[in-house]
Amino acid sequence: MPEGSYIEGADTTLLYKKTLNTLAPVLALTCADAFGKFNAKKSANASPMECVEEQDEVLTCAKETIKFVEKEHKLEVSKYQACLDANPRNFAKCAELRDALCKTVLRNYDKIQFNVENELTGGLAADLRDGKNVL
Repeated sequence: MPEGSYIEGADTTLLYKKTLNTLAPVLALTCADAFGKFNAKKSANASPMECVEEQDEVLTCAKETIKFVEKEHKLEVSKYQACLDANPRNFAKCAELRDALCKTVLRNYDKIQFNVENELTGGLAADLRDGKNVL
């Protein structure tokens, strides 16, 4: 991951594409609630200006997760990123490293909020909440 995975300005935050690609599986788990709220509002045909609060929640969750992962799980992220870089057309070769990264982050990240009602992640989120080994 590049040193500093995002740029923060007065009114905006830019997350680097490589960071998002690498951490997408982790963000899908750690930010399921925020993504669910945003998708629900957007699916209700809300204009972008009506989704600002939900967008901010997604961005805040992503930034917090990235900061945590960069601090606590640099080695796992580096291994996974190296695999993705080496296999740009076959990410399936990196599945074991992806799963290991997700497992270690979820074991140590106490800020995860699961939205069991979210149709996209409900089953997985409930299993993770209940401590089942799903990855």
